[in-house]
This record gives sequence, C-alpha cells and structure tokens, in this order.
Amino acid sequence: MELEEIKGLGPKRITLLKKAGINNPVDLLYCFPVDYISEEKNEFAKVNVGENAVVKGILDKIKVNFISRSLNITTANIIDSDGQIVRLKWFNQRFVKNSFEVRQSYCLYGLKKQSGKEVYILNPKKIVFDKKIIPLYNKIDGVSGSLIAQAIDCVLKYCNIRSLLPAEIEDKYGIKDINRLFFDIHNATDIEIAQKNRKLLALYHLTLQIAAFRLSLPEDYAKRRIVYRDNNVKLKEAIDALPFELTCQQLSVLDSIIHDLHSDITMNRLIQGDVGCGKTIVALLAMYYSFLSGYQSVLMAPTELLCEQHYNTALFFERFGVKVAILTGSQSKALRQKILFDIKYGAVDFIIATHSILSDDVLFYKLGLTVTDEQQRFGVAQRAILKRKADADFITLSATPIPRTLAMVMYGELTQSVIAAKPTLRPSIKTSFVPDVKINSMYDYFLKKAEKGEQTYIVCPRIENDDDDELVSCKDLYEKLSKTALKPYIALLHGKIDDESKIRIMKDFAEGKVRILISTTIIEVGIDVKNATSIAIFNPERYGLSQLHQLRGRVGRGSLESYCFLVTDERSERLKLFSDTDDGFELAEYDLKTRGAGDFIGLKQHGKTEIIKNINIDAELIKQAGTIADELLLSHSFSSKLKAVIDTDFKEIILN
Repeated sequence: MELEEIKGLGPKRITLLKKAGINNPVDLLYCFPVDYISEEKNEFAKVNVGENAVVKGILDKIKVNFISRSLNITTANIIDSDGQIVRLKWFNQRFVKNSFEVRQSYCLYGLKKQSGKEVYILNPKKIVFDKKIIPLYNKIDGVSGSLIAQAIDCVLKYCNIRSLLPAEIEDKYGIKDINRLFFDIHNATDIEIAQKNRKLLALYHLTLQIAAFRLSLPEDYAKRRIVYRDNNVKLKEAIDALPFELTCQQLSVLDSIIHDLHSDITMNRLIQGDVGCGKTIVALLAMYYSFLSGYQSVLMAPTELLCEQHYNTALFFERFGVKVAILTGSQSKALRQKILFDIKYGAVDFIIATHSILSDDVLFYKLGLTVTDEQQRFGVAQRAILKRKADADFITLSATPIPRTLAMVMYGELTQSVIAAKPTLRPSIKTSFVPDVKINSMYDYFLKKAEKGEQTYIVCPRIENDDDDELVSCKDLYEKLSKTALKPYIALLHGKIDDESKIRIMKDFAEGKVRILISTTIIEVGIDVKNATSIAIFNPERYGLSQLHQLRGRVGRGSLESYCFLVTDERSERLKLFSDTDDGFELAEYDLKTRGAGDFIGLKQHGKTEIIKNINIDAELIKQAGTIADELLLSHSFSSKLKAVIDTDFKEIILN
C-alpha cells in the first residue's frame, strides 16, 4: 500500500506529508493521537486549564471583534444543561460565525484557557460522539488532524504490517500482533490499554533503531589500528599559545582523550558541555594531537555558519604547520574538486565540514580522528557512515546535556566526559518573565540596546499565523515591528527562506549590520555573536527545557551583561525552574522525568516530524530496547533480516 492509494490524500497533501517525514502508510500509523476525549472525562468543569475540554449546550451571542488588521476574535457563549455559561473564542477565524446558529444545541471541544480571571475554550470545534472515546490528532504541515484521522482509518483497514521480531522475543516482552496494537491505539476503547500499547510499539521501534545502529558498525570497530606517538610537549606548547587559559575541566577532558588515544581500543567518547563551556577548543586540540602523529581529522557541524565559525577558530593551528580546509555543500564544483583532491592526497590536515563529508566522493589520505558537533542534529545512519569512512577514533560533542542513563544506550559502550564549568569571563544570563502588558516596554529596551550597538534575538514558535492557536508568528511580528522605530534594525529569519538568504542574514547579524533578528528556533544551533546581549522567547511553554537552554545560550557569549526574556503570562513550575537555574544538566534531568526522552534521542531530526509521536519515551524504555537489541543481534537470521530491511525503502522507518 502506498500513500497515493489513501482516499483524500492528493499529490499536494502527500508532498506536505513527505516533507514532514511521513513517507509511507506505516509512518502514518506512528502518528499517535495527541489526546483522547470523552464527554465524561473531558467535561469542562472537570479538566484543568491547558487540557482539552468538552461542552454541550445552547449557543448564544456569537460576534466578531476586529482588534487590528492582522487580528480578529470571534466570541460566543454556550449554556450547558446546568445553566452554566462557558465562554468560547476563535482567533482569526471569523468564518466560524457562519457555521453556527444561535439558540441551537452543539457539542464542542477545544483547549481550556485562562487570561486574567476569564476562563474560556480556545478555537472550539464541533464534535459528534459516535463512539465513547474519540482520538485527536495534530495537523502535520498543513494537513488537518481530521484528515490524518481518516487516512489512518484507511491504513488500518488495508495495511498488514509484518513484525521483524522473532516469536520468542514477542512472547518474552509482550510485543505481539503489531497490527492489533496499532488498531487499539487509534480506536481506543480503554485509554489505559491504549497508553500501554503505545509503549509496546515505541519499544518495538526503538529496539529496531538501536539494533540497526549497532549492526551498521564493523564487527571489530573497537579494535585499535591507529598508533599515536607521545606528543604531550608540543601539545602543551599549543595550549600555552592560546589567547585564553583553559579551565581545569577542559584540561581534564583533554587528558582523558589523550589517554584513550594510547589505549588498545578505538576511542568512542561523548563530550557533554553546557552552552559556552569551550568543548570545541578541546576537540581542536585533540585534532592537533592527531596531526602530530601524521593523521588527518574531521570536524563535522550541522550548518555552514557553524562550520565557518569552527574553521576560523581552527586557523589558529596554522602557526604550528596545520593545513585547514572547509568543505560545504554550497561551494563551487571546481573548489570542491580541489578540496577533495587535497583531502585524498594528504594536502590538508583539518577538514571542517557539513554533512557533505559523508558523500561517496570524499576519500581520505590518513584519517585518524572524527568529531561531530551538535550530535543531536545528525541521524544514527549519518554517524555510522562517518565511522565507516576509516578506522578512526571518534568524539561526539553535545551542547544538549544528556542524562547518563540515556547516553550509554544511545551510543553504545562509549566513554562520557562532562565540561560543566564555563570560562570565568563569561557573564551569567539573567532570565525574567515578560507578561503581555509589558511587551511594549521590552521593545523599548531592545531599541535602546540597538542604538548602543548591542544585538537581540526574538524567537517565535511559528513562521506564520496558524488559526489553531494564539502562538506568535515570525512574519506577523516582523510586520508589526516594521511599523515602529525598530524598523531600521530588524531582519527576519526562518526555515522557509532559501539557504543563500539564510547565510546572508546570519552573516549580517554576526557583523552587526542587523541588530534585532526575528526568528524561529533555527538560531538554536548558530554562531557566536559576542554583541548579542538579549533574547526574547515567545510562548516558551511550547519548548522543552533543554531547547530553551540552548536558545538562552545564544546570548552571553561576550563580556557584556545579558538577558533572557520569557514572553508569557504562564508561570509554571518548569518555567520557574528554567528562570532560576542555568545548569543544563539539572534542566535535562527534569525534562527527562516530565517530558520523556524524545528530545534527547533525536526523534525530531532535520525538521522532520518524529516517527513516534505523542508518547513519553523514558530512560527505562530506551534501556529495555537496548537490552532486547543486544539479544536480537545474537541471532544470525535476525541480523540478516534486519540488514535486508535497512537496504530497502523501509530504511527510514528504522533509522530515522
């Protein structure tokens, strides 16, 4: 069965789904319901603010209020059977007025919200309870949740999924009848059973993901083939020549790396370091140590801008005879061919690259060390490709602190280092809340900073307006601020802008030509802008704490006092924790306990919709998946079956 065979999915919608990572019917089935609703469980009076509520009654007084050119609010009241009045609000959906009649009975559901003392239902939709429990789905890149539900119903009728697990493993761990598990999740008659089945399917998927990664490694990948000379004296000379002093933790991690390079086992080390702690210079010094024994090194970064930043830092080592090259996808064919020639015949020692280094035409002269920066941006398959390029030692850098319980399962038998301390010259970043009533004062503050030459990030959760919620969009905010005194200082950046323009805008910001950058979280992995002293994050409640921490780390890179503003009226426990601490590991542990492990294990890579959606994937689940994967890989027949699937079009279901 193909997506094209599903009723209601035309070419345009299929293109949108594939862009979001939904490449086949099985991917659709992994788009689990975001919630289940029933008249009893979701009665308006019973649910908390922030949860879906159901109200049934007579509609009264519906009208449209035009607040501004870009904002209109439709309001109505509904009176339930007890005579209670429930307020309804629709943002930028004035057309809904024509779909209701006053004094008629309706059943509606939507998000229960509160603004000041007013409690209301946001953007309620009509619903008919033709079954006891109704599953709700998020829309995916413009394809509505209701259409996703219809497509899933179609897949459940005609798609028969064959489990890759041996019968004895299915019996042992209860992962039986994959088709039944999917059916019971999408047509729940008992929410507890549906949640249990979600975990079983998540366990199934993660088991295959981990098994595929481990299977992709050479059998003897841990055996050392590269021999290093003792070059500690020359390494110390380079350290002493640095324009700053390394912290004790940086030196300790570097010592551990040198020890690994002289062991009998190929190095596989994860260096976790909070934003601004100086992981990159440690990695570059390790690359220099490899150079001293005659080897090449690669540092792979997720964006061209980050590559350029690392390249400029790496040029420091040219004074010691290191030849540095940068390899990116946007380079001309002639330049790329020259760089590839130099890499192949040993004319360069440090190669700073994007994922273009993974191409088949990249051949190394004598690769000794590979480093991947911002590892959560690279998929399992990409890391495995880089490992297979040569019998090299491997360092992974992570600015997203990962709890150790996850790290061991995700990366296998690696060694883990932590750089928690930041350079002493880095100022602390003060975090504060900005309610709606103080937003204009915040803009005045940004204007004064811009006039002084300081820079600001403004982060929004949406590129453009979405009728389904009240989230602030980049385009709307840019249009609004373009009519104020901020106009000469602002620029807009988001994922739909072409790559060339993105690079130009970020360079303009880095060079100070742009003082205020309005953006999505695309700036989460960015470059050091020492003059950036403020960041405003709209709707921070929509992000995990680790992601908020990454965003906050965009400022405070220089010596100037810096600020992070959380633009929201919500003051939840988790946001208060974020405002009170700058310890990324404490925030990561809290996220793991309350939101699960999805953000840490890379289920949301390359802008794709995660395959396993709306489930709390915790450390214990991942640990169990790793145990099952090890057990499975003892079977030659399973390994052969998994290899065959990896090499087919179903590769992304397992590896991404």
